[in-house]
Amino acid sequence: MNTSDFLSCLKNVSKCSGGWKACCPAHEDHSPSLSITEGDDGRILIKCHAGCATEQVLAAMNLTMADLFPDSGTMFSLNVSDLARKSERAAQYRSKRPMRQTSFHSYSKDGQMLAGVFRFDPSDGSQGKQYVPVHATPSGGAVGDPPNGWPLYRLEAIQQRPEEPVFLVEGEKAADALTELGLLATTSAHGSNAWKKTDWSPLVGRDLITMPDNDDAGRKYIEDVVAHIYELGRPESIRRIELSHLAEKSDAYDLIAVLREEGLSDAQIKAELLTMGVDWCPEVEPPEFAMLKRLAMNYGDAFSRGSKGQPVSVNQQFATGWCAQTLTLLFDPSLQCFYEYDPAFGLWVQRTDAVIVQRVGTALGQMLNLLSSVHLQSKCGQNVLAAITNLLKGMIEKQDGWSKSDNCIHLSNGMLNIDVQAPPHLGIFSSRYYSRNRSSYPWKPDAQCPRFLGELLEPALSTDDIQLLQKYAGQCLLGRNASQTLLLIRGTAGGGKSTLCEIIENIIGEENVSQLRVEQLTSRFESSRFLGRTLLSGKDVAGNFLDTKGAYVLKSLVGGDRLEGEVKGGNLPVSIRGEFNSIITSNSRLCVRLDGDAAAWRRRLLIIDFDQPPVAKRIPFFATRLLEEEGPGILRWMIDGAVALLSDLEQHGSVQLSENQIKRIEDLLAESDSVRAFVRECVEKADSLSSITVSELTAAYFDYCDSRGWEARSRRRFETAVVDTMMEIHRASRRNDIRRDGKNQRGYSHVRLVGQTPNYGDELC
Repeated sequence: MNTSDFLSCLKNVSKCSGGWKACCPAHEDHSPSLSITEGDDGRILIKCHAGCATEQVLAAMNLTMADLFPDSGTMFSLNVSDLARKSERAAQYRSKRPMRQTSFHSYSKDGQMLAGVFRFDPSDGSQGKQYVPVHATPSGGAVGDPPNGWPLYRLEAIQQRPEEPVFLVEGEKAADALTELGLLATTSAHGSNAWKKTDWSPLVGRDLITMPDNDDAGRKYIEDVVAHIYELGRPESIRRIELSHLAEKSDAYDLIAVLREEGLSDAQIKAELLTMGVDWCPEVEPPEFAMLKRLAMNYGDAFSRGSKGQPVSVNQQFATGWCAQTLTLLFDPSLQCFYEYDPAFGLWVQRTDAVIVQRVGTALGQMLNLLSSVHLQSKCGQNVLAAITNLLKGMIEKQDGWSKSDNCIHLSNGMLNIDVQAPPHLGIFSSRYYSRNRSSYPWKPDAQCPRFLGELLEPALSTDDIQLLQKYAGQCLLGRNASQTLLLIRGTAGGGKSTLCEIIENIIGEENVSQLRVEQLTSRFESSRFLGRTLLSGKDVAGNFLDTKGAYVLKSLVGGDRLEGEVKGGNLPVSIRGEFNSIITSNSRLCVRLDGDAAAWRRRLLIIDFDQPPVAKRIPFFATRLLEEEGPGILRWMIDGAVALLSDLEQHGSVQLSENQIKRIEDLLAESDSVRAFVRECVEKADSLSSITVSELTAAYFDYCDSRGWEARSRRRFETAVVDTMMEIHRASRRNDIRRDGKNQRGYSHVRLVGQTPNYGDELC
């Protein structure tokens, strides 16, 4: 993502010294607090001055770190030796005296070292240590905080051992001392005053054992961090180990040293530490009241007050902010409708304004109850609720909220994450996926589908075609067209093509499917029908389906292009990214309107010939039976196809095809451009006396198509198309003076049919 695209996703963007500023989407921000700059290497650097972590800002924009740094897995690195020299110079400059490095602590996430902290002490042994933070860059690292915030110290160990308690201490030295005993311990980078730069969310829901340093600063650090964790979500439990019996400023490192001096082994110290301390319930303000305070900072008093200070009416901006924070809603400005998150199914569900007014009324009642002003609820009638609902639209508006870039599949029992390098992983539902549709089938890793394969696919398709079908069906599950292709399934009527399509549509969810009407694609309202859908389906289409004027739009719908459309009754244009999958079935040979762009169609087309003849005895509702018996197995088969497809794209950049599959595409393109193929192969230049009439040329063209089993163009279309083709290939223009049987006819001179005796007309008769 470039900077201009990123800025277009923000509100109230303005230029400022060194970059831009905008309203932060992660909190109620009416005075722009988000800074955006570009690094020397072109990276987008963001910082919320209100304290929101970078991950929170990106999540509110439906983005991830991968959107800002698409090559972060291989692009960024940390050259520790080079950075040590740079950091030493920085430390000496700050302290104005020689310094020596005494330690380096690295911070990693997802297997990659993202940042680190050097400690330098004065070379003369005096006081005044210096900490220098560094972070990874494409050039090997730079001095300073990482632009996207610090991960927890030793984060990966914490994530790998989710059942064990985590010791929360101040400073890497204390955390390392506990880690050497086999315990989990963490802290934040360089100093008790910098904890806001760290993402503490991995500690939500964990058992915590806090061990503050024995001084006021250490106790305040632990209390501030724990209060922040409570704002993110409650930990499972908290215990506190006091070090008041030790010397002032003592920490976990000192406690372990004392226990060792008392003769305890490391195993005994570990067991002792796990049982020390007391349950601790910190005095943390309930999150609802903390939210009310933040809203007051943005919108002022929650009420308009009378002469004696008593509340007389609700501040509608304040109430709207409360609703935006407590209700899980978003507003799509293109469709002019609300969506509400349903946690039971993990879906964003479209709601009418009437339902949202009801939700607003309930949330407003909760707010008034917290503020001990329930008596004002009688003054919050329909007009007030409608006004708040209208204000809410602008506050929770989300542009392009539904774009999908991950490999996560929404199933009935969770969110299945697909990875080429690892087995599929089933996770929990979350609003951050912004999913509007799901498959109604569950993930069962051991499920099979023998009837689907043995009775429907294997009698009709080769192994290569089954694999190609499996990959495309898997891509349909992913919800985006990663290969930028469409699948054309040809075959005889009654062979099972429609049954196959019905099964695929049911597995991915019929609410994800829209009928493909190529003849309507040039209509300004047609593209809006595809909003919220992932598969465009054209079943048993006519032979001219792709030979219509609107066929060129289909290339954009599957090829990743951005299209503009309109919604009936809407007042804003709809922008649609062409990431739709498309499956077309036909009983006849289809031709494509190429319009001189055969190369684009060559990249887009995948063709399977479903050669199974009509069955002698039809099985009623065969698709329904297969889904009832083998639905989870067919789903697993499709997921295996999704993995194979992603592997193809990762290794080769495109779906890998067999020679026979490539030949089908080339044959279709040649048949679609049969006039050009005929003129190129069957007509040649000749002497000045040679000629051919239009009727002779037309007859030869129909013979040419018959010999290849092609569907010939109509006589009228051939005669129209051949005029330009003859000029382009042979520089022969149509004339009206070609003599035959003593009459002038339309035709071409200086050309003849290949392999035939030259026809000199009446000139030599």
